[in-house]
Amino acid sequence: MTEPTDNQNPQAADVIDVVIAEDSRIQAAVLRRRLVKEGYTARVAKDGVEALREIRQRAPTIIISDIEMPEMDGYQLCNAVKSDPDLCHIPVILLSSLSDPTDIIQGLEVGADNYVTKPYDPDYLLSRMASLLSTPLEREGDVNKPLEVTLDGKKFVVKSGRQQAINLLVSTFENAVQKNRELIRANEQLTVVQDRLKIAAAAERSANEAKSSFLANMSHELRTPMNAIIGYSELLQEEAEDAEQEDFIPDLQKIQSAGKHLLGLINDILDLSKIEAGRMMLSPETFDLARLVGDVADTIQPLIAKNGNTLQVHCPPELGTVHNDVTRIRQVLFNLLSNAAKFTEQGNIQLTVEMETLDGKQGIRFEVKDTGIGMTEDQVKRVFDPFTQADNSTSRKYGGTGLGLTICRKFCQMMGGDIVANSVLGEGSAFTVHVLADAGESVTAAADAE
Repeated sequence: MTEPTDNQNPQAADVIDVVIAEDSRIQAAVLRRRLVKEGYTARVAKDGVEALREIRQRAPTIIISDIEMPEMDGYQLCNAVKSDPDLCHIPVILLSSLSDPTDIIQGLEVGADNYVTKPYDPDYLLSRMASLLSTPLEREGDVNKPLEVTLDGKKFVVKSGRQQAINLLVSTFENAVQKNRELIRANEQLTVVQDRLKIAAAAERSANEAKSSFLANMSHELRTPMNAIIGYSELLQEEAEDAEQEDFIPDLQKIQSAGKHLLGLINDILDLSKIEAGRMMLSPETFDLARLVGDVADTIQPLIAKNGNTLQVHCPPELGTVHNDVTRIRQVLFNLLSNAAKFTEQGNIQLTVEMETLDGKQGIRFEVKDTGIGMTEDQVKRVFDPFTQADNSTSRKYGGTGLGLTICRKFCQMMGGDIVANSVLGEGSAFTVHVLADAGESVTAAADAE
């Protein structure tokens, strides 16, 4: 048997001729290809006007029309067909992504025989076509008796016969059932994905805990001998000075300096691993805020002066006492000031301290501002990520692991606040720390680790 083509005689008993009214060329081509494959002939029109011309030129067996089209939409096309005594017997299937009940009533109003929601299953559309073609429309006595229907405050005059109305409502119900099945399948798939994500998240937490535990143990094992190396290098320096063996002193100083640098890196890794494992604990105590800031400024002064910078401190003495972890606040300030000193040359560094309101409670605001190299917007977004620095050239020139700011931020969050960075490339950076003035009792990082 020869496969039917568009050129075959549509009047042949075994040939079903279909007119497709669809403004989407791709959707029309896909549907036409499927219909031809199933043994139908198919003619395509890009809008209702062209489709009506095709239909009047040669009446098809069935019409499939999109609703939303230019020139003449699907409703208008259907109404024109059903109003023509020579064409009203032709079944019309409306296709649309519309899903409002008003759309269904409008379909009844113009006499549509079936309604299929986009996107549709081609097999389902073919089944609706077969159903319509196997049950010819009866010429009922009530076809010409219009029925007035009110929906959502709008009046519609339904001219469809009883069988047409039943066909259209049944097809609408089937559409709803099909969509519900698709939603159920999608929900089942979503549940499976969620279960897999939960399993993956649990595995990730376990891996993180194992990693943090390993880092904590390794850092401890490394820190103990490193402290011994630093201690022995100091003793050897003293003995070399006493023995007036000046040639050994520069090398011993290098050993001591390298040992302290490595110990600092180990301490950073140990702190981060403790925070991630939820083992880091704060120890709040009452201390004089202005005195702490003064001590920090005095300690950091040699590092500030190393690159020819000046430090300005703005901390009113009447700030009084606060209750928080003095060791962690000192560590945060040291880190921010040392970074400012490192990335600034012949410039100015400012440390400003003042009280503020933080989430309805009394807080402390520290701002470290410099006139250094600054950062781009993208670098600012990544500056608190672990093991991250501005770029590779920064790491090579200035050193460091990129852990300091990560740890500072986690400390600030544990102390009831946060840290914010602002920067302009070539002009400088400003880091603002917010912490509570009263952190209460001891706090661990367990909540943050979760």
